[in-house]
Amino acid sequence: MRIGIDARFLTHPQKGGFKTYTENLISALAKVDHRNHYFLFLDRNPSSFDILPKQDNFTYIVLNGIMPYMGMILREQIGLPWMSIKYKLDILHSPCLTSPIIKSCPSVVTVHDLIWMHPTENGPSDFYRTLMNKYYKIVAASSAKKADLILTVSNYSKTKISNTFKKDLNRIIVTYEAANRKYRILDDTTRIEEVRKKHNLANDYILAIGSADPSNIRKKYFLVIICTHSHLLSEFISEIDALDIGETTQLLGNISDADLVVIYNAASLFIFPSKSEGFGLPLLEAMACGVPCITAKNSSIPEVAGDAAFLINEAVDAAGFSEKINILLTNPDERHKLIQRGFDQVSKFSWEKCAQETLAAYDLAVSQ
Repeated sequence: MRIGIDARFLTHPQKGGFKTYTENLISALAKVDHRNHYFLFLDRNPSSFDILPKQDNFTYIVLNGIMPYMGMILREQIGLPWMSIKYKLDILHSPCLTSPIIKSCPSVVTVHDLIWMHPTENGPSDFYRTLMNKYYKIVAASSAKKADLILTVSNYSKTKISNTFKKDLNRIIVTYEAANRKYRILDDTTRIEEVRKKHNLANDYILAIGSADPSNIRKKYFLVIICTHSHLLSEFISEIDALDIGETTQLLGNISDADLVVIYNAASLFIFPSKSEGFGLPLLEAMACGVPCITAKNSSIPEVAGDAAFLINEAVDAAGFSEKINILLTNPDERHKLIQRGFDQVSKFSWEKCAQETLAAYDLAVSQ
């Protein structure tokens, strides 16, 4: 098979989310498949930091998409269909929600979740952001409806996608994500101390992503929040000031993956009060690093966390989070049990399995 993948996020500077999925999936496909030929369409010339498999059955083509405003749109809607014809593709995989409206070969689209249908009102609302929100709402819906097969990352998302787009459940395939193997327990105390000093981290801290800690043992444990979206930084600062927790709270942004592994390892626990997830990868990353987790019982989170995390009924239940935080910080037995369950849970997921299931979906889409 001649398989095309819109691999723009391999070279895109934006971290997390689509980039994490694209990097890990393509790296895993390179490990499990030496038979088919892959044509990976980048959106700019790669740098030395970009992760690109280097084997004979992978070809990289730069299809420029960095022209202001319309570059990505023109690349996707005109460039990719033309590339599909030029390289005689048997199938085109769009792993990041949107795909060409006009199909020139069978298509597979990965729809991670439906959060994009209700874009956040937080942050700047400039012309470009408004344009992209409208583009995603229109083109993503069209992509989901027209795709020969949809890949998604949880059964929760599968049901939502089927109900929303009236798509046959048999045409939606769940391929779970996984924690990259770099997320593990570190025994390099020197490296941990280096990262502590680099980011001025406290000796004892609770790690969170975009949340605030209601714990009554705050005097001993700092709260470290990783702010994954820089445009929300001012709102985090305002909320921290309003809660008067500035002296025991630290905001981190633009954290490298290498440092993130260490920050997980050095944390006393990880709280993840997300209101909605298509998957919830940070939970597996934290578990793989031996960190007990507390999260909310919604969307795909119970599916990913299993019995390896404390689940709170509502993401906004401050009292519920506070109670579980106290348990994990004062009860070593409970802490140990949750950590061990976390290792067991992480072992259920792998990118190689995701790649094998993705490859099977390619075969199925072409044979229909």
